Amino acid sequence: MSYPKKLKRKVFNLKVFKRKMIAALIERPLTKREISQIMKNAYPDETPNNNSVRTNRFLKDLVAFNLIYDEDERGKYVWKIMTKDNIDMRAHSRQLIPAFMNLADMIEGRYTYTSQEMAHKSTANMNFLMSCAEDHLRIYPDNTWLLLKDYRKRKRATEDMKENFIARLKMSLSDFLVKTPLIESDSSADIIPELIYRKLMYGHSDTLDFAFKSLAVFIEKETKDINNLFEIVQVKNSQLDTTKAREKLEDKIRVLIFGIDAGRELSRGCKICAKDPLKELVI
Repeated sequence: MSYPKKLKRKVFNLKVFKRKMIAALIERPLTKREISQIMKNAYPDETPNNNSVRTNRFLKDLVAFNLIYDEDERGKYVWKIMTKDNIDMRAHSRQLIPAFMNLADMIEGRYTYTSQEMAHKSTANMNFLMSCAEDHLRIYPDNTWLLLKDYRKRKRATEDMKENFIARLKMSLSDFLVKTPLIESDSSADIIPELIYRKLMYGHSDTLDFAFKSLAVFIEKETKDINNLFEIVQVKNSQLDTTKAREKLEDKIRVLIFGIDAGRELSRGCKICAKDPLKELVI
């Protein structure tokens, strides 16, 4: 009587595992979750815990050997030596120009787009292209990515200061309205905090001067409050720092765009120009 042969489990090879991880990272910057998914698909027979432990350990080794770097902003691991294949990188590089401009908040009519390029201007498509442009900046051989991170950090801080200021004014307005009910014509008083902010920041006071007479006491008190004035000075200083950071970033992005216009190609580094590691990774 013959018995079926016992299926032999494929022997795990750590060297191949590491080479697969390296090959995936060479293609484009990846988050730890993306790397884990790639290795899970490459080794479906291994337990998730084993794959996770090996992935984390090897990532630490690659960082220690200075072959990749990791960062807090959007948490991607970046291979330091990039490669290219036969993709038309010039066309791809030009495809990303609108995205680079958006990253630096550049607004100008310098470029005339083709109908194909116009198709990328929907919100979803532009967000995708901006994500690709970010990955290219991560590996671009200068400090443009660091300038983008610095600009975003300062911009976020300025926006938070504005939101906190307006939120505090809304609380003050709520307390005021409890004691002083409004006449019907002032039913849109909920926009008062925003208008006070704009008046203190930019001197825009037309609406405040005539549309909210029943709130004159509140408006005068808040626009002359020493704490509000001090806080606005801080917001202005933060906004000035943000503007300077944006200008530094714009200078770098502008040079990058001029280079693309002159025929320079970006290095590989995004979802468009990288191979799909789940389909094409063969080692």
